[in-house]
Amino acid sequence: RVLVLGQGVLPPTYSIGGFTFPRAPHTFLSAHSSVARRVLAELAMGQLFRRRACQMDPSFQLAMPEHRVDAVNDPVLLDRELAREFPSVRRAGVDLHKLVERVGSELEEVLGRDFIWPPSTFLERREFARATAHRVFDREGGGFDPFAEFPESHPIRRLIHSPAAFATHMDPAELSPLGRLRLYQSWWQGSAKLEGGYSWLHNALIDRIRTHSGDVRLDERADSIITKRNVASGVVLADTAEEIGAGFIVGGVDIAGVASMLPDRTMFAELFERFGEPRPRHLRYTLNIVAKDEAFPVGMGRDSFSIFDSSGATHGENLLRLEASPPDGTGVRQLCVEEVDRYLDGVRERILGAVTELAPFFGDQIIAVDSPHDGRDLQHFADRQAIASDAPWTRGPSTMQRVHGFPVMGSLGVNALPVRTPVRNLLLCNRQVSPGLGEEGEFLAAAAAAEIITRSDSKKSWMRRGLFNRVEI
Repeated sequence: RVLVLGQGVLPPTYSIGGFTFPRAPHTFLSAHSSVARRVLAELAMGQLFRRRACQMDPSFQLAMPEHRVDAVNDPVLLDRELAREFPSVRRAGVDLHKLVERVGSELEEVLGRDFIWPPSTFLERREFARATAHRVFDREGGGFDPFAEFPESHPIRRLIHSPAAFATHMDPAELSPLGRLRLYQSWWQGSAKLEGGYSWLHNALIDRIRTHSGDVRLDERADSIITKRNVASGVVLADTAEEIGAGFIVGGVDIAGVASMLPDRTMFAELFERFGEPRPRHLRYTLNIVAKDEAFPVGMGRDSFSIFDSSGATHGENLLRLEASPPDGTGVRQLCVEEVDRYLDGVRERILGAVTELAPFFGDQIIAVDSPHDGRDLQHFADRQAIASDAPWTRGPSTMQRVHGFPVMGSLGVNALPVRTPVRNLLLCNRQVSPGLGEEGEFLAAAAAAEIITRSDSKKSWMRRGLFNRVEI
């Protein structure tokens, strides 16, 4: 049996002033991943997912001074797009996309090997060394320069860097060449929109757990982890102090949150000494805008990225991610804007100004603006009033997702922390295990944790042996 505790994690959407907004934009970026497909198939969600998913083409758009690029899937159309925007490096741009596909194909072969990811035991590391031999990339995810044919300030570099900055769960500046190309491929060939958004996926997974006799308590949290002789054996609930025994405990929150629940934080000293402790580098800020249909440019896609200074960095206030909702016949649409930065001062007004610069018609067509992260009220421009939230404790800077930097990167330059911890039967299954692969890394961590738990089931092994003996007789 499985018990899932919410640990104070907020739902994917929230309501205020008669509107329902997402807490962050979401595009499913693992449609191309064999690991994600295998996990969904084992959960009997494959057909349901395919009915709900719609692949985007173009996958995204990039807007910067003097350039507008559509990331189309068709090779012929992509060749035309590159020839139109970057005629001097068209051939090199096509070769770069072929390299993206080759790197992705070889990474799929590595991830398809039968060992826990990321590898941590002697046998797993040996198998990993065999799997990564004679590849384009080395064991650190480097060994090649995908941008060797492009000048340092060439805009085609922004085409690769911009979507990767919003797909990764780590500081984009620390991404390995392998991780950067894989994340770009996730946007280019693996992006899909889900009917119902991330909220549907979240609820569908909860329903699947309950279908298999699992217990989901999203409004409860564990206050501490019970350990005996360095073995995790249960948790203590925060509200009732109830002790619940467990064969395995899987931590889905950041490792700092897991460590704070242990009776002695030094139990993680060995892990931090070897891998280092993740440090927050950036925060993800979301601004939701409600506007009339006329405000959205005709050629604007569902996902787009905007760079305001071509020579500037591909992060912070120079780069925005925009997710536009499709027309629904009401005459009103939503625009969810995300920025990865360190500062909140004036960020709402700055993003509004940037959006108006990108799409000039927004200025007069905005109906309402709100963010779950800056602690301010919803601004209703049509009624000229501010509307406070009924649940202020679910808003503010503390609800922002943190983007961490990792002192030591593991295999392929995309892994950071191991699934196994120094405390036996305590596993990590969070965004910090394989942060360089983004959403695909979450599937990898989940598959690894599930594999470790099922391998320990001696009863299951006995049943297999008994069945084989009967067949043999």
